[in-house]
Amino acid sequence: MNKENAKIFEQDLNNKNKSSGTVFAVHLLMNKICSMPDKQLMQNIINKHLGETDCFCYDEKTAGFAVKKYSVNFEKDNGNIPPMLMITECSEIKKPVMDEISASQLWDCPDGSEILKNCRYQVIATDMLASGLYYKGRAEMLVLITLRLLLNYIRPALPWFLKRQKKCFQGKIL
Repeated sequence: MNKENAKIFEQDLNNKNKSSGTVFAVHLLMNKICSMPDKQLMQNIINKHLGETDCFCYDEKTAGFAVKKYSVNFEKDNGNIPPMLMITECSEIKKPVMDEISASQLWDCPDGSEILKNCRYQVIATDMLASGLYYKGRAEMLVLITLRLLLNYIRPALPWFLKRQKKCFQGKIL
């Protein structure tokens, strides 16, 4: 693109979003709809990498696992609570996954624009009650294990990205 045709983006620098304590989300983009993996298969994979878990919900729309290897102390509730992994059904993308400014930052994903245009479905994995975890444990729990599960057992998987970090990966497992 030459300089005359380059789009200029303006960022609202007055928007001071606090990110501390937020839920992390991984979006696995799909070009075809897929079904939720079997509950026992999911739990076996997560247990293999993270130790014992409790599956506290599972149906065609959502799967949730409490990971006992980690715990977060909530002083207000006077107790330690295991963080949770939540995995959604594969669903149609109803609104853009990224805004234009974020999409313009996909330097490490050469086909970023095409992927965002052509992938009409997504599976989302999030962590809940995990903001108090040490960052390495949180990354291991959400990104590495969840992506191993998703990328190996949900097909046809295309790229995935970390929403807050605006990082896109082409089907690689870390």
